[in-house]
Amino acid sequence: GGISEVSFDFTPAGDLVAIGRNEDGDRTGFGSQLFFARKGALGTWQSLDVSLPHRFDSPRLVSMAGELILFARYAREPYALFPTWLPFKLQRFTNLLTYSLLPKSAA
Repeated sequence: GGISEVSFDFTPAGDLVAIGRNEDGDRTGFGSQLFFARKGALGTWQSLDVSLPHRFDSPRLVSMAGELILFARYAREPYALFPTWLPFKLQRFTNLLTYSLLPKSAA
């Protein structure tokens, strides 16, 4: 498991927000993971209990007019399309194979 292709930016208050691709999966599932760290504790990142269902490729977080905007390539379908009762390595392989065949968009 592990997170890759991480992008981050800071809120107007100085807190850190980051997003990373969770393609290999971990205890939180598959897709993308969102992180947050307070201005006074930037080394202490908190993550979601469950990964976001969509995989965002080459994410870019950008601050615009006080809002954080995410630009990324993605598929409309959730990344984890296979049941969790399958062995983990089989889930990882089938998710990656299926995702590679899906049409992608960017926003």
